[in-house]
Amino acid sequence: MSWKPLLSLSLGAAALLPATTALADDFVLDLAELNVSLGEVRNETDKGIDNKYVVRVKGTVIGATARPDRVVVDWKAGGKTLATVECDADASDGYAGFECIGNEASALDTYGPVEAVVSYVDDSEDQTHVLHTMNLEVGRFWNWYQRGKKTLHYPKYQVVPADLLGSAIVWHRPENGEPDNPRLEFFTWSVHGEGNELEGETLRCSVDGKKLGDFPASGGGELSAETIEWLDVNGPKRELHWYRHRIGLGGVLAGKAATLRREYGKYGPAPVMLGDHPGAWSCDWRGRGKVLRTFAFVVGADGRVQPHAEQKAGLVLPTSEAMVDVVLPAEVPDLAFDPKPLTAGGFYGRPWKAAGTVTAMKLPKAKGAFVQAPPKGAKGGKPAKK
Repeated sequence: MSWKPLLSLSLGAAALLPATTALADDFVLDLAELNVSLGEVRNETDKGIDNKYVVRVKGTVIGATARPDRVVVDWKAGGKTLATVECDADASDGYAGFECIGNEASALDTYGPVEAVVSYVDDSEDQTHVLHTMNLEVGRFWNWYQRGKKTLHYPKYQVVPADLLGSAIVWHRPENGEPDNPRLEFFTWSVHGEGNELEGETLRCSVDGKKLGDFPASGGGELSAETIEWLDVNGPKRELHWYRHRIGLGGVLAGKAATLRREYGKYGPAPVMLGDHPGAWSCDWRGRGKVLRTFAFVVGADGRVQPHAEQKAGLVLPTSEAMVDVVLPAEVPDLAFDPKPLTAGGFYGRPWKAAGTVTAMKLPKAKGAFVQAPPKGAKGGKPAKK
């Protein structure tokens, strides 16, 4: 037997967050850094291939973290716990990175709708804090193998986080030279075939419908989950690669010009200040002349992105972050798209609770399919009990 963990993500933004991003006694899961995927456990014998998966959840908890705190992930279906995965929290300076990976003894082949509950165990107080409940879909993706003259199939399993295509967060990233005037970085997700990830060059922003300008879009995509479907030796391979994008808005700072500490001019043009342009912002993330995503949010008189209505309805984020609305273009550039999961929720299946969240997305029509029907005669796995 052997199992293969998927590509790891760095702590990224969360590793740079100041300890003041959460109240001293709070524990907040940074959804911009959360990553859920499945690793493969494969057992090949003369009789055939038996394939299962292990759960992998990686992220960062912000708050009054300390050693030896722990993170626990309960993987459930039909009200029954299928597996519990626990790992140590690498706690330091107000945040704790973690990576919980199941072992072969906890390998599963349950597919379909599952629930995953992420909890933080505060060892000093002997208390467990539920941080985030996810409603996920585990998909079966078929691959071929031969036994004698027969071509048979076995399933591979991977989470299908279709709702992430409608999820986005903006982070007020602190700058060393301008602590009171952080930059903005957007986090969002996409799904593509190999080598076809979204690559945007600019962010075209308007305020209250009036164009403000085109600004550089820095950053790129990080692979968070992947799977391959290959039905026949002579057939094509179908690959699904999920990416988390981190997109910096260049030439723009939060706050007001009066709070700037650095003199611009000899160092380059002065940045655009959010505080000088309060109102309803809309920024098109553009690549090769096409809109890939549009981020919509409200900037207050203080020059910061205001909390989204979902945050007021219970979505918990670090104080340096805010949810933003995502508008997808009529021709979605992603490999596949299903609007139904986006109408139900976001951030790995957290149900929407605020009125207007779905309406703001202006969802286009479905495109392709994430999970296809199994080939004739293919067997494997257990459907999740509801």
